[in-house]
Amino acid sequence: MTNITFHVISHTHWDREWYLPFEVFRIELVELIDNLLNILEQKKDFIFHLDGQTIILQDYLEIKPYKKEQIRKFVESGNLLIGPWYVLSDQFLTSGEAIIRNLLYGMRDAKEYGDVMMVGYNPDQFGQIAQLPQIFKGFNINSALIGRGIQDSIAEHNWFGLNGESILAISLTHWYNNAQRFPEEDTHKYIDKIFETQAKTSRSNHILLMNGCDHLSAQSNLSDILKSVNQNQKWQLQQNSLPEAVKNIINSSNKKNYPICYGELRSDNNKYILAGTLSSRVYLKLLNYKCQTILEKIIEPLAAILNIQQNKIYPYDEIKYAWRLLMQNHAHDSICGCSIDEVHREMELRFLKVNQVLDKIKENLCKDKDTALQYLYLQIINLTNFYRNDVIEAELEVPMGPPSEHPSATPTVNRPEIKNLALKLDGKEVTFHILENYMAYKMIRSKDEVPLLQAIQKIKILLETNVKPFSAISYEICTETEKEARKQGNFENQNYKLEINKDGSFNISLKEKKCKFENIHFITIENDKGDEYNFVQDEFGTTLSSKDWSWSIKVTEENNLRKKIILATSDVIDIKIELTCYRNSDRIDFRTKIQNTLKNKRIRLHFPDNLQANYITADTPFGIIQRACPPADWINYANSQPLHNWIDHSNDESGLAFFGGGLADYELFKDGNGFAVTLIRAIGRLSSVKSHSLIETPEAQCNREIEFTYAIYPHTGNREKKQIQNEFLIYQTPLIINQSGSMINFHGLITVSPKLTVSSFKRSEDKENLYILRVFNPNNKELNNCEINLNFRFKKLYFLDLNEEITSIVNNDKLVFKAEPFQILTFGIEI
Repeated sequence: MTNITFHVISHTHWDREWYLPFEVFRIELVELIDNLLNILEQKKDFIFHLDGQTIILQDYLEIKPYKKEQIRKFVESGNLLIGPWYVLSDQFLTSGEAIIRNLLYGMRDAKEYGDVMMVGYNPDQFGQIAQLPQIFKGFNINSALIGRGIQDSIAEHNWFGLNGESILAISLTHWYNNAQRFPEEDTHKYIDKIFETQAKTSRSNHILLMNGCDHLSAQSNLSDILKSVNQNQKWQLQQNSLPEAVKNIINSSNKKNYPICYGELRSDNNKYILAGTLSSRVYLKLLNYKCQTILEKIIEPLAAILNIQQNKIYPYDEIKYAWRLLMQNHAHDSICGCSIDEVHREMELRFLKVNQVLDKIKENLCKDKDTALQYLYLQIINLTNFYRNDVIEAELEVPMGPPSEHPSATPTVNRPEIKNLALKLDGKEVTFHILENYMAYKMIRSKDEVPLLQAIQKIKILLETNVKPFSAISYEICTETEKEARKQGNFENQNYKLEINKDGSFNISLKEKKCKFENIHFITIENDKGDEYNFVQDEFGTTLSSKDWSWSIKVTEENNLRKKIILATSDVIDIKIELTCYRNSDRIDFRTKIQNTLKNKRIRLHFPDNLQANYITADTPFGIIQRACPPADWINYANSQPLHNWIDHSNDESGLAFFGGGLADYELFKDGNGFAVTLIRAIGRLSSVKSHSLIETPEAQCNREIEFTYAIYPHTGNREKKQIQNEFLIYQTPLIINQSGSMINFHGLITVSPKLTVSSFKRSEDKENLYILRVFNPNNKELNNCEINLNFRFKKLYFLDLNEEITSIVNNDKLVFKAEPFQILTFGIEI
């Protein structure tokens, strides 16, 4: 018996599409995994590797989703190894970012089932890029199995990336099928031959016997064969997991003798690098480059910058879907253009789908929420780290009238043709050339209306522009001037002045910035054709506005502390609004009663403003976030978004916060100039789905008196959102008033740094003498030197995770710590 240790690595190499199309191979994959699961059920020690790519499970479970728990069982037990890749891609025809996304998604997919196989698995890629060691190290992967790229005939290498970080690289000197099928007869001769040809390749005295190959099922009789071989005692073979086998190679006493390889690995004497694939079916490469570039250089940075600058919602799910769809085309036999025609026709369809998704994401990111305002500015955004002095073409579209009244109607033109267009930057006119200028029709789509035509004027211009790195400028498109109206009022304190208009709406003027909110807090009533699940607008219905009703206005209380005013109307339904203004506070409290007698309606409060801020800041559990209007492909019928406790609409000059008091539905206006809060949806059926459409819900019409309590908080711009949250917490938590015959006194039981928000103070779920204090940093800035002082006796303090498990002990009688952006911190107080 020699000193060589053999590790049997059972696997399949699964090309999703190659000489057969994807769906044909998928049916074979289903057969393979079904057979594998049967083997794993019968042979408890059997170990199998699913080719290092989690997309295989995705493909299988799309046909047999009910097998997921059985797969999870074997992943958790270590019998089935998956990951770390999402797909086994070619490294030279895909970008570095695509490789990183590949590992990001693959490792997360694997963790859903249990453990990730933490070996870089590259059995068949056509060479290895120079920075793969650094990429693997960034994912805490310290070794790689390589099929192609290493020139010599030695298995073990220390592979250094360009930055000097190294990993163990194991070259499959005799390919990933060097023990493809162990024969039942003459097995020792089979192993003798392997030893003769491969022992000299190993410096560690460990040889990987790769038991499998392309599209091969698990060898069901392997366990019996290995048992028979081991009884002979000449060879000792053990079916092993790749991570365990690699651990033996890493810990070998001969590891200092492993040769070094550096950088890119493409000069292989033993396997073919297949360099011709770099230009095979070049149209695929061109399509891939286009998709990758748009994703990496436009969509992701644009979404990030707009989220930061304008608080638009980052379309994470849509971007992730686009990446996953694109990476299906990155499989090495796919992007390399070396599969049958049917495979590559399907690839073209995938590329088309990716482009459709990216176009829609970009449209959602860039468009103004109010299509009527799209002609006001020409935005130029530099997403690079370079100063740009470019000549650009821009196609402007100016609406010449409203959308048509119905799909068959001709759009109305109520605006004269633009003859003299002007562009201004920082108030100064800039020079440009008009290349084209013509009238056209455009399809207008919305979530509330079927597609309609609109007359537009298209003007293509050519201009020179200068933009600093990662910057944006906007040219004002001057076509005409606009105006606005106003009214009067009856409350004033040191910070604001309130005017009540005859139509029941309010005007609020902020003294510090001389900003004004005009005609806010009015009510609309519109038809609702939906059900308990969805609001469905009646495109032919009429919206009623409380500004068209008559209102009575009465002051019911006025003193040096506050003033109360009641507004009432009975024109359509009975509504009574009581508002309270305070001399020492900027908050205005409301108590509104509605006697609803209407059916199949939506009743909303409106807060128009002229802030042109296409986002809402809102509190959410453990944080403060920003939301833009939902994207155009929003699947709901309405643009409703959740109102957790409060929302704030603001720009640099001023803002208006709304404290919901239990109201939970708001919508940001598409033009960024205000928001609406839903008071009542009156509907009479459970669902429009046919199987439930006969179920009526008459009490969902809400025909009763309903009282709402809420508040508004006008403020100047640049107000810290934590200050708005503090105002809400004061509004939300009144003092407890209790008449008692005894007295109680204590001072400063707990003091918490004011920039933190206290979320919970409670008992542990598991221990009676352990109390939980949870705080969080609601903002995106790091908070240093945070403190929590406890003015009562305790035994110990702990840092806990959210599961209330101890992560560390605090060796102090005071908590001093750093709160990372949006970090939740949970403390255990043992008493």
